[in-house]
Amino acid sequence: MKRTSLLLLVFLALAMVASAQNLRFNTPYDAPLFTAMYASEGGAVAPAATDLDSKVGKLTQNTYIQEFNKGAGALLVQYIDLPAGSTFDLDAGIDGMLAKFSAKETQPRSNVTLGRLTARGAAARGVMGEGASASNVVVYMRDARDGNRTWAVIFLCLKEIPCSEVDANSFFNNVKIK
Repeated sequence: MKRTSLLLLVFLALAMVASAQNLRFNTPYDAPLFTAMYASEGGAVAPAATDLDSKVGKLTQNTYIQEFNKGAGALLVQYIDLPAGSTFDLDAGIDGMLAKFSAKETQPRSNVTLGRLTARGAAARGVMGEGASASNVVVYMRDARDGNRTWAVIFLCLKEIPCSEVDANSFFNNVKIK
């Protein structure tokens, strides 16, 4: 009986490892301010610019997003140019992003890198959307600042698809700020 239980546990552990996403980041994207290797399993990278109203005036958020796994996951690189002399707290930036997902952090924040920049890293689980369109979300992110430019790089998974920290770190490590 013990041997059967042990074999069952080993089988379940192997099944969990086999279910990891294991994305391949070999689709290059060269933007004016960064380069990145996006997932070969995803669609085209879609750049977009959105005007935001803020305490310091109108800002433009530049986003480069790629969806994967039929829209259940997304890889994002975002940056915003702040007016000269502006301040930006990396932890406050993470707080603002996580508030959009009603997310709770799953591990302590850490000092990490984003290309050549010092960054703050976070990981969280939560819910995105409301009512019938609500979905569970897992998000890994890094926030950095380079002069007056702020950067956010996000690895996000919806709908209970496997979302591994290994895949997130592989994506983060392939983003190079110019």
